[in-house]
Amino acid sequence: MNPPKFNYHDLPALEPKAEASCRGILGNFNLNISRYISTAVGEKEISLATTHDELVEIGNAIQTATAKHNKFLKELGLPPMPK
Repeated sequence: MNPPKFNYHDLPALEPKAEASCRGILGNFNLNISRYISTAVGEKEISLATTHDELVEIGNAIQTATAKHNKFLKELGLPPMPK
């Protein structure tokens, strides 16, 4: 059994006075949804401990590479890179 079809033409027309009062009521509100609901995407959470460990590992790799590079510079008689 299908529900009866709704036809807007079957509705009575709004009286000018009622239509004006609806405009007055709705005129007081901003109907922009983004004004009331945040559409921002949340940022990915990071682990500070993991980030710290990665930075320490990178720092150690830099020190190792600098020492190796300075060894080659010393063999060539050039001044070493600063640490």
